[in-house]
Amino acid sequence: MRADALTQQMIERIVRESPAATPQQGEAVLFSRRKPAQSNLANCSPGDLDACYNQIRMLDAEGYPHAFMEINGMRLEFRRVSRRSDGLRADVRITSLNNLPPPPPISEEG
Repeated sequence: MRADALTQQMIERIVRESPAATPQQGEAVLFSRRKPAQSNLANCSPGDLDACYNQIRMLDAEGYPHAFMEINGMRLEFRRVSRRSDGLRADVRITSLNNLPPPPPISEEG
């Protein structure tokens, strides 16, 4: 949400100033596609709230599998995380693992 105001400012500057494109420098770095299992918060270090915060925040975008935990036959998906003095707060969607669609097939490319 905070990015909305910055994006609007960037668009206005681009329209107003028509800046010239700058070629990228250096060698290209290729990253493999994230696997859905990488979104599991069980992979965070125990008690590391910063790691959990960053994991949830990083995956809170369209096209990414949201950070999740699976407990007692349920999946908890976390979004819209914020830091608080007493820990983290997030929106949580809870679904039954029995009702989840099967994960998409993983291609050889990643």
